[in-house]
Amino acid sequence: MPLYVYSCPQCAIEIEELRPQREADMPFVCPVCHEFGVRDITSFHLWRNQPSPELRTPSTGDKDHHPSCACCRPYP
Repeated sequence: MPLYVYSCPQCAIEIEELRPQREADMPFVCPVCHEFGVRDITSFHLWRNQPSPELRTPSTGDKDHHPSCACCRPYP
């Protein structure tokens, strides 16, 4: 579920809220003043599950790893 940022013009606060994409543009009610807020435009950031190749270091003498595993392979 995406994280959206909303702001309240009355209170000058920002709130982050997890919402389904289909509800992203639905009205946001400020928890402080109970007025309607607006959705802010934010940048998109993608996280990678694997470390980049330049950050990997080959494991030496590790009995739990096989030389062909991803972290023990030589640099590409």
